[in-house]
Amino acid sequence: MTDNLKKISLWIIYVGTALTLALPLFVDNGFFFPFVTSKAFAFRIIVEIMLLAFFFLAFTNPDFRLKRNPLVVIFSLFIFVAFVSSLIGQNFYGSFWGDMERSDGLFLLLHLLAYLIILLSVFREAKTWHKLFDISLGVAVLISFFAIAQILQLDNVLATSGSRADATFGNPSFLAGYMIFQIAIAAILFIVRRSKVARIYYAGVAVLFTWVILATQTRGAILGLLAGIVAATLILAWTKRDNKTIKYSSLGVFFMIVVVVGGLMLARSQSFVQDSEILRKMTTFSLSDRTIETRLVTWQAAWEGWKEKPLLGFGLENFNLVFDKNFPPIIYEDEGSVVWFDRAHNVIFDRGVTTGFIGLLLFLSFLFYPAYYLFRYTLRDPENRNIAIILIALSIAYFIQDLFVFETITTYISLFFILSYIGALYLPKKETSSFFSKDLFWKIVFGVYVIGLLPLLWFGTLAPASANRAVAEALRSNPNEDSLEVILERFDRAKQKGTYVQKEFRIQFAEFIVNNLGNAGPVNQAVMPIVLDVEEVLKKQIEEYPEDTKSYLLAMRYYNAMRQAVPGEEIERLDRALEMYPKLEELSPTRPPVPQEAGYTYRFLYEEYILKGKPSDAQDALEKSEQYFSQAIELNPAVVESYINLFSLYLKSQQADKAQALIQEAQERAPKFFNTQYLNRLLEVSKNNQNIEWILFFSKKIVEKNPTSVEAMIDYALSFAYLGQRQKATEIAEQLRGLGVAEEEVDQFIANVNSGFYEDESNSF
Repeated sequence: MTDNLKKISLWIIYVGTALTLALPLFVDNGFFFPFVTSKAFAFRIIVEIMLLAFFFLAFTNPDFRLKRNPLVVIFSLFIFVAFVSSLIGQNFYGSFWGDMERSDGLFLLLHLLAYLIILLSVFREAKTWHKLFDISLGVAVLISFFAIAQILQLDNVLATSGSRADATFGNPSFLAGYMIFQIAIAAILFIVRRSKVARIYYAGVAVLFTWVILATQTRGAILGLLAGIVAATLILAWTKRDNKTIKYSSLGVFFMIVVVVGGLMLARSQSFVQDSEILRKMTTFSLSDRTIETRLVTWQAAWEGWKEKPLLGFGLENFNLVFDKNFPPIIYEDEGSVVWFDRAHNVIFDRGVTTGFIGLLLFLSFLFYPAYYLFRYTLRDPENRNIAIILIALSIAYFIQDLFVFETITTYISLFFILSYIGALYLPKKETSSFFSKDLFWKIVFGVYVIGLLPLLWFGTLAPASANRAVAEALRSNPNEDSLEVILERFDRAKQKGTYVQKEFRIQFAEFIVNNLGNAGPVNQAVMPIVLDVEEVLKKQIEEYPEDTKSYLLAMRYYNAMRQAVPGEEIERLDRALEMYPKLEELSPTRPPVPQEAGYTYRFLYEEYILKGKPSDAQDALEKSEQYFSQAIELNPAVVESYINLFSLYLKSQQADKAQALIQEAQERAPKFFNTQYLNRLLEVSKNNQNIEWILFFSKKIVEKNPTSVEAMIDYALSFAYLGQRQKATEIAEQLRGLGVAEEEVDQFIANVNSGFYEDESNSF
């Protein structure tokens, strides 16, 4: 009976491990953030079931009890430090569970520790690891086919953003990091397999994976790969210095890489580089590059925050607190800018900010101790020397790419899988203390785990997964197709699910309502329960996360957008929006959208006071709106959006002189001011305020940039017509004939111009 249960337990662990290696293929679009959450939920379930099998094996057979392995010790210490830093941080609940988008946190780290222990304890033979390597490569090949299909833009394949391959990862950087591990695995199998056919296969897939990395256009991963190859060639040349053929071949590869990379950098202005999207991006390392600029200022913000808590940091999942407080205004370019960062995209700053110098030192030790040991000892072993070189090079490659991104579930699995391989076959192992070797200890552990497994599965994974799917279903609601009752039921079901998913649900719920009901005037009474519900969840959000900038700013935007939802309560609702501002200013004093939102609030109050016949209150609101819009400009003078807001306010309040001075200032301080998208916005603002002079100014600018813009040409002609300049209006109208405008429409316009129709003040623009 015991032997059969042992076989079943081993089978569960083998199959479970294979499934974890196949998880990168798994995407379930029924989840919210499907590329991450579907994999993370599946990983938790698999590991929890594997852990049951492992505890049974350890209880019944001492051979499977974990030996004292330095990797387990180091990572356990890291988890302990992360636990302490999170416990004294702002939000232990969030630090423990993580969030939906990243699915990280202490809960995942504990699963990774369990995964590490299981692999180290069960898989102790090289041939077993090599079989698992083949499974991993098979999965990676399938993923590569997805990447190829994306680049070829084949139908019925997961779409990618832009021209970068991301396969089933949802992010090109994550795919690139994964492929670095697969190249190393292919190289190891190339060494251990003796068959020529097999070696051709492994060499081929390594080339394929290299192409995939290039197709992701991820500079950090490409730089890491090159660094790893360079390190491998130099170490090989050093260890084989007595073999001239290998020595000079290795150095030849090294110099070839230097020449090719250096040549491409020198030729980066040449057409063959500029015409290739991959080469162009790979040779662009200017500090003015948007991605590089964003990374640098984010790291600067991280460092400023890290200095406040240098030893233990702010706790897991709390990087946003540091980033918000030290927000770099240069990151905000327009309303479409990505301004919410929960990671530094750099392993040093990510681990340093959240777990301090102590946690960072432990995490880097976890990454580099295996490489150190391989370099110090295994390189002396001729039988394992080449594998050691590959693994050392992999450590370097992974660390370099990790300086520009962060760990996610797919890279975690690959990282712990490889480290377990190194720990099982190459690192020293010692017997654990007698306490951990006793049968009674493992009997108690197994018994407790059997009792706790179902609650663990339900409360830790199945319930959050169910809540996640409910959120995804609710957010897919289409007000144009789904009935109000159905939408209400979906959101209520998502709200009732509870779990840590609620934080993200509340944010998405409020944004959904703002996007669909915001600035639409009074709401139907049937919709009022949703409005009240949103206000309740926003209140709870702020109570539970009192230091979260995003919650306060969202609440402020909500009350601004829904100011007219309840007739007669416009001013009261705008006052509620203003209640958020003092805390916002404290949490994120350098974030331009904060004073900008306050500017909106006071502008809306200005309009309400005008309607209610309160000129004194209106003037006060007008001055404050101007103050906050101006503050947003000063935080980042290059943002055209800020000038548009203030310009609109000046036109609304008929302050012509200030409008003129502002546009002059914008032309001098905002380099993108004359971009067509912004000129169209300014033209629209001018038309909404019936300001003919500004309509003429901006329509002319648009026509100068785009002479075939029919709409701008019409506005240009109309401006002259309203100003009584009939000849000029007629001349421009004649140009419309060649732009596809119907002859009769042009003739009618010219007739109206000559009759003085547009000069009649009763005819608005």
